Parts: sequence; structure tokens; C-alpha cells
Amino acid sequence: MAKCYRTILPVELHEQLHSKNATVVLPPKHAHHLSRVVRLTSGDEIIAIDGNGGYCLCQIIANKKQVAITAKEPRTVVSIRKSTVSVALALGAMDKFQLAIAKLCEMGLQSIIPFISEHSVSARGAEGLVSEHKLNHWNSIIESATLQSEQLFIPLIAKTISYQELVTQKELYNLLILDIRGSVTLTTTLNTKPDLKHTVLCIGPEGGFSPQEIDFALSHAIPIVSLGASVLRFETAAIVALGLFHAIKDS
Repeated sequence: MAKCYRTILPVELHEQLHSKNATVVLPPKHAHHLSRVVRLTSGDEIIAIDGNGGYCLCQIIANKKQVAITAKEPRTVVSIRKSTVSVALALGAMDKFQLAIAKLCEMGLQSIIPFISEHSVSARGAEGLVSEHKLNHWNSIIESATLQSEQLFIPLIAKTISYQELVTQKELYNLLILDIRGSVTLTTTLNTKPDLKHTVLCIGPEGGFSPQEIDFALSHAIPIVSLGASVLRFETAAIVALGLFHAIKDS
């Protein structure tokens, strides 16, 4: 694909770019951003993506009344990567949580699952931390990271659940609990475990999982795996775990 500015369009608009020279008038929000913020003008090229694998090289057509884009080639839709993975993040300090979201999205994943554990800061006020305003802010971070890293798929933010719900829904995915008390490393597990289900890497809060939470996971036959002998910060553990997953499974 050409190297130029990228923008995200709603799927229903992106689908209209089905043929060469197909033209779409941009909604006011998108038009303002391209013409006033990024300061692109008629003739400039952009790549429009739909966040679900679709992309299209387009040219801007602007006048005083509206901004439109015309397809220089038909839109293309690619299939999702073979190795699919999500990361479950314990709610905690918002600066670290949001940093983790941004970096994980730059690396590429299917979804982020916020959850509340015994040591979560959010346990003292979880409702306020998952307000509509907060979700909108998280989605803004995700979109920016997706565009910056030139990903074609926008990761989803799942509904916030409890740690117990995450563990007991194990039939839906291959859940791996990351904790320094793990008897095997994540690297060993990923190299030996068959890809039977979608994988979810579970990252605990600052302070780690409580002994009761570890016992609960073990009672449900959930593997406890480590990232080595070092005690990593929450956001560091999330980045390292996803990086290892991609290095092993995507190769």
C-alpha cells in the first residue's frame, strides 16, 4: 500500500468505494479533521480503512461546501491474521491502563478485556472507571494507535467483567494467567500448546493476583505461566506477553 495519511471510515461508507472512481462525501467530522486539522487539500492521497480489514487508496476532492474522496482503485478486504489473540487487563491506575491499551493496539490484537480482580484499584470505584465517557476515550486511544501502526483491524474493548467470570468462561477461549508464580514460562507454553482456541493472555494488577485467585484458576484447570524471574510492572508485562505471542505464533 502507498505511504500516505490514513483515516477510518464507517463500514457503510467504505463499502461504497467498491470500484475505481467511486466517490464518497465525507461526514462533517471527517471532513473537518482532514481539511482543518491535517490540512489536506484537493489532489492529496489518503488511505481509507474501515477497521475490519478493508482499505482503499483515495484522492481528496474538496470545495468550500464539502470534502469527498474518490477511489483510485477498488477497495480491498483482507482476512484476519491466522493467530488471533486478546489480552485481559486488570483495571487499575488509568495512566498505566491506557498506556497498555495504546501499546497493545500498536502490536495488533483482536480485543482487550477489562476485568476486576481482588487487587484492582478499580475495585474501590469500578463503576466510574467504565463510564461511557471512559469507554469513548479508550476507543479514541485504540483508533489512534491503529492508524499510527498501520493496522487494518481495530481491536474491540469488551465489556468489563469480574476475574471469576473471566476464568469460568474458559470454554470460549484458551486462557493463560500470567503470574511470576507460574511453574512454566509463557514461551514454553506457546511453543508446546496446540492452537485449539482463541488465546487470551490475562495480565493481573499492580501487586499481582491474590493467592485465592491463583487457587481459583488452578481449580478450573487454567495454566499459570510466567514471563521469567523478574517482577514486571503491569504495562510492561502486557507488552512483553503480547510480543512473545506474536514472535512465536506469527512465525
